[in-house]
Amino acid sequence: MINIWLIRKETGEEFHIEQQASGKTLLAILQEHQIYMDAFCGGSGDCGRCLVQFLEGVPAPTEKEKRLLSGAELENGIRLACAVNMEQDCRILLPSTKREQIAVLGQSLVKQTADKQKTHECLHPSYGIAIDIGTTTLAAVLIHLSTGERMASASSVNHQRAYGADVISRIQASNEGKGTLLQKSIQSDLQNLMEQLVQQAGILREQVRKVVIAANTTMCHLLRGLSCKGLGASPFTPEDISIWEGTIGELLNTECWQARAVIFPGISAFIGADIVAGIYASEMDRSERIQMLLDIGTNGEMVLGNRDGLLVTSAAAGPVFEGGNISCG
Repeated sequence: MINIWLIRKETGEEFHIEQQASGKTLLAILQEHQIYMDAFCGGSGDCGRCLVQFLEGVPAPTEKEKRLLSGAELENGIRLACAVNMEQDCRILLPSTKREQIAVLGQSLVKQTADKQKTHECLHPSYGIAIDIGTTTLAAVLIHLSTGERMASASSVNHQRAYGADVISRIQASNEGKGTLLQKSIQSDLQNLMEQLVQQAGILREQVRKVVIAANTTMCHLLRGLSCKGLGASPFTPEDISIWEGTIGELLNTECWQARAVIFPGISAFIGADIVAGIYASEMDRSERIQMLLDIGTNGEMVLGNRDGLLVTSAAAGPVFEGGNISCG
């Protein structure tokens, strides 16, 4: 049995893990204990960015670390979380994270108005929550169901980034047996977002009557706990892209929320419910004029057409422009 003490660099937050000396990598142990750390390449050792500093119990560097780290870094106890095997007691300094909230454009539309004050004076008004699950970013808005007014908004990093920055890395992680961990990660993120919304608006959870979710196909699969095996290889067959209806409590495995929930349907393995939501909101499927919809995020999608028909396609976007996990970008 070994003892691992972890210190978060920017906050001083400390963690203690008692672990069998099984030779697991530090990254795998952090993932098992839901201690967040970015892992852009999903732990394959290609990006060299999951840097940690051993303050005590510094292990010998692996060949991978010798290749990716400088001599000064190795001498100062810098190691790669995805490469170092945990075999002895140690004290480790974890890097700063991207847990901080991200600004969401919708926040500028949330206004404190006289109408909003009157709303709170009503007896138990009903609210809905709209959620967009992006590969990198999560965004949510609380809406008054009677007036359509936006009451609050919240956003967060998608902490599934601990298993890779792109959908391919997460599909691979799921297929390697980490699907439950990925599901728990997004369930926790969504609960935190919804808690932020009701606290901002000063309402009760019970007043949230409906939750609508849009996401790409991989994110929908991971949230629902579906197999991603069909998404990772040709002919890229999703498990289920039909509309999902139930309660948010059963979707997030919690008794704290019992609002009705809907996940929009998808179109294909890489054209998801987020694009369906965009088509619906823009009404391009009802337009006489030909229109184009572009969604450029970690994944990029394009829709072209009108009421007579739509053409859709997708391609990697963020990883291409940022050079993540690819040789030419």
